[in-house]
Amino acid sequence: MVMEVIAKEVGFSGLNELRFYMVADVRVVRASDSECLYEREFVYQSDYYEPAIWAQNQAALLKAELERSYNSLAQSVVEQLFLLTELPQTTLTREEEDFPGGRYACGLA
Repeated sequence: MVMEVIAKEVGFSGLNELRFYMVADVRVVRASDSECLYEREFVYQSDYYEPAIWAQNQAALLKAELERSYNSLAQSVVEQLFLLTELPQTTLTREEEDFPGGRYACGLA
């Protein structure tokens, strides 16, 4: 299985005060036949701040919110996908069984 994460939208919303937001699409796809087993949109939103505060100290708040959004979205994905969602059981191919670690192996592509 492969997990795809796409940050599809990043920006600010609001008028007098602005809120940073990030929207990510997450999919789990079976590698053998590309069937989508799980798909969901995740959203991060910060608190509202005046535009001048976002710009202070070389955009320090924006940098902090970017980091916070990555961490928050990652935690939400782990919680929803690995702790709350039961993925369908799959039968391993011969190649997958021979892969070091078998069913319990994981890694990044």
